[in-house]
Amino acid sequence: MTSLSSSATSYYPRFSTLRIGPSWKPPAPRAGTGNVIVNHFTSEFLLKFRLVKAPIPRPRRRRTLSLSVSAASAFDLVPPPIDNDLHKNAITLLVSPTTCGRIVTMLNKYIFFADKVEVQDITSKTCFFSIMGPRSDQVMEHLNIGAIVGKPYGTHLHYSVDGNPITVGVGSVVSERGYSFLLSPPTAGLIWKSLMKFGAVPMGMLGWERLRVLQGRPAPGKELTDEFNVLEAGLWKTLSLTKGCYIGQETIARLITYDGVKQHLWGIHLDSPATLGSIIRVDGTKVGKLTSFALGSNGLKHVGLGYVKRNFGFAGQVVNIEDTKGVLVDVPFICRSFQKEEEMAKK
Repeated sequence: MTSLSSSATSYYPRFSTLRIGPSWKPPAPRAGTGNVIVNHFTSEFLLKFRLVKAPIPRPRRRRTLSLSVSAASAFDLVPPPIDNDLHKNAITLLVSPTTCGRIVTMLNKYIFFADKVEVQDITSKTCFFSIMGPRSDQVMEHLNIGAIVGKPYGTHLHYSVDGNPITVGVGSVVSERGYSFLLSPPTAGLIWKSLMKFGAVPMGMLGWERLRVLQGRPAPGKELTDEFNVLEAGLWKTLSLTKGCYIGQETIARLITYDGVKQHLWGIHLDSPATLGSIIRVDGTKVGKLTSFALGSNGLKHVGLGYVKRNFGFAGQVVNIEDTKGVLVDVPFICRSFQKEEEMAKK
């Protein structure tokens, strides 16, 4: 059964929306995702001001990584940017609500007055849905937007329903499979009802968090903090070593050149619940920290994410977290080298 998660309803607000570009009047307000607008903006702006780690080629795009100014620590990971959605000279970024203000502040810090660029937070004026599962393609066909089926990750197409704009992208936030919808509030209810009609099943907050942990997608404030760098978080697929200057580039280059990564993010299957922030041990030795946990029920395993020292990190490693045992497992979202990323891209 196809599952659907929505940050536009009461289920789980996951994203803020930023738009970068010329002056623009958003649609009527609606609480939900976080969005920021940046006007007069193309991918070259991001590269110029060193705010992302990889170029943004068209039509296939990478996730965007926001970094702390002083180091290679990631504080947000967002889907590929959307350009020309509501204005030909603008780009839209989906960011995490917890980092929205920080990203706006950083963008404004690097924007010169002469650039005539504006950043707007349109979180309360947009809605965002993600749909995923084996029947996702079928649902898109039923919605008469099958043209996007089979397109590369990051591809987005623009539609209109009763004069209201809808942007549909390939990718479901936690995976490169599935689809995402960025739309205006007047259209959200209609699209939501259509998705339900064609077999999509709403996913609540607990289900979404469990899926995120199972996929291994790092989250701001948990896996993405100043305590861990982007390589440790397994976000190699967001990096480029040829793009040019960007924040944290020198630190990342040194870590790669001298093989300096000391810990990695791992999935963990647990025998019983554990407390976030608990120490991970192997034979009594402190080897890491639990950063995320999702409770299991109805026969499902308890699962978590945690950073583990490199010498102790391998699939099948038995660990102790408080009074429970766990096993380290590989998770789909994480890459630990460029070689692995290249192998995944060929599949």
